[in-house]
Amino acid sequence: MKIWNDLISQVTTKYVYVGRNAVHFTWFDRLERLVREVNNLDAYVVGAAIRGYNSGHVSYLCMKN
Repeated sequence: MKIWNDLISQVTTKYVYVGRNAVHFTWFDRLERLVREVNNLDAYVVGAAIRGYNSGHVSYLCMKN
């Protein structure tokens, strides 16, 4: 947890995107929607859903207030 606390202490922007293991973005990625949901839900953390390229399986991530 120390590494996350150290990184958070360096943030100077209103929003931070953490994309662990994210290596490729396309026009399907809707980062602006995540920002909108943070505001709409008054949440601290907003997650998304991801779909496997080969399997088509959808995994839902979480939202936390």
